Amino acid sequence: MLGIRVTMEGDKAVIAGLEKAAKEMPGAIQAGLFRIVEKANEEAVNLLSGPGNPSARGRKYTRGGKTFRRTRARGQSASLQGKPGSYPVPVLTGWLRRMQGFVPPGETKTANGITFRAGRFEAILYNAAEYANVIHEGTRSSAKYGRRPFHTDAIQKVPMAQIMEEEIGKALPK
Repeated sequence: MLGIRVTMEGDKAVIAGLEKAAKEMPGAIQAGLFRIVEKANEEAVNLLSGPGNPSARGRKYTRGGKTFRRTRARGQSASLQGKPGSYPVPVLTGWLRRMQGFVPPGETKTANGITFRAGRFEAILYNAAEYANVIHEGTRSSAKYGRRPFHTDAIQKVPMAQIMEEEIGKALPK
């Protein structure tokens, strides 16, 4: 055990006990952060990959000059057997899921006109859809469905301390 602690502060995950390792083996810390944010992103996508309403299939809509065919229904309708605050979030267009992403340590990404920049020992889990926070916090049009904090829940599913310890263990001299 390397003395690594993971705590949740609001919707932020804080990994403590990495100061010494960061100085001695920065590559291991960056590799661990990459694995953590990659896994958290995978979990978030799973939480955003719910069923749709078969009656909505086939209808067309246009977004950004492109024509798409609807495949899912909005919200948690009775036909989806959803409950307020439940997962997975039903899919209408897939936009929320497509705007889900992550930025590895030391990199920059732009999505939907928003630029995300991670520091050397930072990783960012984001959703660039305009309405992502509405679903996450259960406000405005999503108030009747309650909070569905998909980022917080995704981060909590990731064994962060274990991943960091594995990466540091790989970097230790044998």
